[in-house]
Amino acid sequence: MTRPPSRRGPLVRAAGFTLIELLVVIVIISVIVSLAMLAVGDDEGRREMREAQALAARLRLAREQALFNGEELGLLIEEDGYRFLTYQDGRWTDVPQDAPLRARRLPRDMALELYLDGLQVDFEPDAEKRAPQVMILSSGETTPFEVVITNGRRPDALLTVDALGNTELEMES
Repeated sequence: MTRPPSRRGPLVRAAGFTLIELLVVIVIISVIVSLAMLAVGDDEGRREMREAQALAARLRLAREQALFNGEELGLLIEEDGYRFLTYQDGRWTDVPQDAPLRARRLPRDMALELYLDGLQVDFEPDAEKRAPQVMILSSGETTPFEVVITNGRRPDALLTVDALGNTELEMES
């Protein structure tokens, strides 16, 4: 009597991936993409806020310098940057370029808007001959103002400074 052929032969593994392996790879790729999105992130407004924070920090430094040194300082705001001035010998001069309050230019895609008493200030093309729009006095007083840092898209960073030099930062949408 002959035996029927056995269906049990050598085990041959099918080529390809199992469903579990595919799911694990998809999860890993999803996590990596999510982390990359968080790292790159939605940068809307972050750069503007960093510039506003830097300006606020420099204003605090200027106020302290004016108080402790008994000098009058000014802030000249232009469309593409700002600079601090000191009042010496009856005229306004730039703070030295090696000082912490040296002139600052914004990145090309950013611009400043200045508001004094709620009215927007138009910037004159010849800033070299102008006096500062904001005074930082040795008494601790500061000209109240608002400055908006924008890149043409929303949100914008808004820095508000009161007469005592207190600053407030917010995102404007």
